[in-house]
Amino acid sequence: MGLDSLYIVNAASGEEVHVQQPFGVGFHGWFHIVGVSNGNICFKFSRGQDDTSLLVWNPTTQCSREISDPYREHGRSYFPVYGFSHVPNTDAYTIIHMCKRDIADSYVFFSRYCSRRSTWFYCVDCLPGVEKIDPNSIFLNGHAYWITGTGDSYATPKSVLCYSVEDKSFSEVSIPVGAIYTVHN
Repeated sequence: MGLDSLYIVNAASGEEVHVQQPFGVGFHGWFHIVGVSNGNICFKFSRGQDDTSLLVWNPTTQCSREISDPYREHGRSYFPVYGFSHVPNTDAYTIIHMCKRDIADSYVFFSRYCSRRSTWFYCVDCLPGVEKIDPNSIFLNGHAYWITGTGDSYATPKSVLCYSVEDKSFSEVSIPVGAIYTVHN
């Protein structure tokens, strides 16, 4: 298989199905999966260097939509985090992007893509006091969850950050001191 190949595994049967990527990354390009929801796959990819885009693809219908990556608009940014999910009770989906524009910022820059309007919505200085957000996210029942970190290397878990896709709002719950935090990649 070539550089533009990937496999989809049928969860029920374990069968591996080879599919051609809906985009070509070439020798110097790369891609990673942001998330999977309702049969759609969201990729972040680059055909070379820092020229990144997002793509939502339905492997069954072979339909896809390439979306501008807000990371490119920020110039240099720190701790970029993405998330992808469908919007409950609709056929729409949302992509979430968060980052710090400067490592010393005391807030996180937040943007949300809405497939119904095909546009990004921005919130410049939300989440005051959040130092770093773990890039691993979980979406469940219309909510996205991330672990936030603090300390010299941001390795000390501080809280669970929750974003409600339906309400378009954040909440945060502190992690008890001494709790064990393990990342499974």
